[in-house]
Amino acid sequence: MKTWFRWVILVVTIGGGFQGFAEIFAEFLALQSKTPAAVVLCGIITVFYILAIVAGLRFAENPKYTSVLIIVLLTQIPVIYSPILGYELNTALLVVLKFVGCKPGLGYLLGSDHRLLIGYDMPWGIGVNVVPVALLTLFHRFAFADRRSPGN
Repeated sequence: MKTWFRWVILVVTIGGGFQGFAEIFAEFLALQSKTPAAVVLCGIITVFYILAIVAGLRFAENPKYTSVLIIVLLTQIPVIYSPILGYELNTALLVVLKFVGCKPGLGYLLGSDHRLLIGYDMPWGIGVNVVPVALLTLFHRFAFADRRSPGN
């Protein structure tokens, strides 16, 4: 696997995971009313960012440890907008192609972000975060090339 690509994976998982964890921790402390639903949603997002950090550390230790890394990247692909559920999780970088309220759009963000909303006033829509799609595609390509190269 290419060294530059391993570094990108480490920055996205470890760096993005720590940034996201710090953000959700600050949001939890700032909550005015810590309702059970708010605590559960903060807990779910916290688990995601901890998994991202663990996936990056395991990958840094041994590039063959990829199962949790793949799960973390897969959970970042869908973006859902609706009055019932809003879902968006990302570590380090977001570039989303979306279709919301009958309008196509592009969203981007440098940094970790999360939206896990229930019963929120949002229009219907769907999107795809292309960053984890690209990372998974490159990951598959480089892993396949490593298996085919002599001496591996």
